[in-house]
Amino acid sequence: MATWRCIICNSIPSSRQTRHSKCNQIIFLALKSAGFPTLEPFDLFSNGRRLDGITQYIYPSHVCHCVNKKVTEIPIKEILYICLAFCGFVLLTNFSLQNNTIGTYQLIKILTTPTIIFLQYSIYGKKFSGKIILTSLPIICGIYINSYYDLKFNLLGLIYGLCGVIVTSFYQIWAGEKQKEFHVNSLQLLYYLSPMSSLFLFFIIMASQPLSFNNLASNHEYDPYVAFLIIFLSCIFALLVNVSTYSLIRQTSPLTYNMIGHLKFCSTILGGYFIFHDPIQKTQVYGILLTMIGVLSYSLLKLKEQFNHKPDNFLEKPNSKYII
Repeated sequence: MATWRCIICNSIPSSRQTRHSKCNQIIFLALKSAGFPTLEPFDLFSNGRRLDGITQYIYPSHVCHCVNKKVTEIPIKEILYICLAFCGFVLLTNFSLQNNTIGTYQLIKILTTPTIIFLQYSIYGKKFSGKIILTSLPIICGIYINSYYDLKFNLLGLIYGLCGVIVTSFYQIWAGEKQKEFHVNSLQLLYYLSPMSSLFLFFIIMASQPLSFNNLASNHEYDPYVAFLIIFLSCIFALLVNVSTYSLIRQTSPLTYNMIGHLKFCSTILGGYFIFHDPIQKTQVYGILLTMIGVLSYSLLKLKEQFNHKPDNFLEKPNSKYII
């Protein structure tokens, strides 16, 4: 999906911040002309996450029954917090991307890691060793080196970015805590979370970013069936991302999930260089190396702690005192 999206987005003469938004609108324009107007209401997510709503509506009622998995009942009041945090995570991160440069967006996003450490310590009493905290320093430095050439700050973008960091931190923490509190897995949690969050985002996105089919693709023509395939693949990948995200947070911790996210940042830059031949500077290579050193140091320290506490288990059970 990412390859197809890059092909379409790179053909649009627009700034980097708005390419994904126009790409999605062009896809829907192609579907509309091919007789698929009923897909318009599912335009729930901006900048590459719009069709997540389709997946979220389809999957809960079918997957859980197919695997004969009894869905644990969770009070709506309890799921409402993580639902609102999820909606805030989607909206604020996209607004931050739209109002900041790519470098500024990435630099602000890295603050999620220390914010999670602070919230878990202050609210849930989880303690982290000084060595674990220090591993975030080379990561922050590495991402700064990769982003400093594209830093441009503005008040609105800074507000969106910082609010997104706080909301994202709570969302990732609650995603793990609620699974452990109610003894559910990722599919069961998404069973409750998806319909409610999709409903909220439907009205918010339709009010803040209505679809416009005029002057979007006057010089571009796309096969509607290819566009439909892209949307279908987007739905499948969104489902896999949601399930894997919650499963990873439940089995490890929000901090470990963030560390893996930094590897994704490095792989994105390297993938752009090797696959699409995007230019890369020496300073960016140094930044990638620093980031990977920080992630590797974190992994080694956590494995060492895990071995000292439970030498017979590689991963702790969800309710264990020690977490990865």
